[in-house]
Amino acid sequence: VNKRLKKGKKMEERDRKSVVDSGIVDRATTIEEQRRLCLDYYDGWREADQTEFVELLLAKMSHYQHGRINAFLVPMMKRDFVGALPQKGLDHIAEHILSYLDAYSLCQCELVCHEWYRVIQDGFLWKKLIEQKVRTDGVWKGLAERRGWVRNLFRSANFRDPAAYRTLYPRIIGDIASMEENWKGGRHQLTRIQCRSETSKGVYCLQYDDDKIISGLRDNTIKVWNKASLEDRKSG
Repeated sequence: VNKRLKKGKKMEERDRKSVVDSGIVDRATTIEEQRRLCLDYYDGWREADQTEFVELLLAKMSHYQHGRINAFLVPMMKRDFVGALPQKGLDHIAEHILSYLDAYSLCQCELVCHEWYRVIQDGFLWKKLIEQKVRTDGVWKGLAERRGWVRNLFRSANFRDPAAYRTLYPRIIGDIASMEENWKGGRHQLTRIQCRSETSKGVYCLQYDDDKIISGLRDNTIKVWNKASLEDRKSG
């Protein structure tokens, strides 16, 4: 009798396990079919309807599910447009976008990847940045003329290696910093010009540009000097 009871229990357990396994398989099959059916419906909807449906799904999800979705979406949302544009023959657009950056940002972009570095170098963006400074800043313009590197600007690149402009930029910054320190510390050479005439009672006004210095005297006379040589060019 005991043997029969034990045998009966084993058969019941086996049958129960078989039923459970069958239910799991059926459930998995059902979920797969339902998922496929939902995707078929989704593909047939308009884009606006698809977006609204996804928003409804997100509203029903838990915080944990939102985290999983976010981790899935973040890599998809990262798009390297600067690297993608040259692949489509649109290097000039990538260069134009990066040309709006300042020096610090341009340095950071060079470190992103080899493609970004190539776009910056091939586009001579450091040269363009220096040219912009020379056009808009009197100190840069004066320094460019005095140091002579202005001849490498505003024309076809004289430096075959675009990295030369990358090296030139910090040198210019260093020169400007030295000039400011020398001026503040009194370490500068002062050159005087004799503006007054024999009959004048002083200088009424003074104007200058890139080429000349003009003084207006109180005796109604004007003197003009060459800015580079400080020679008296004209008086009257």
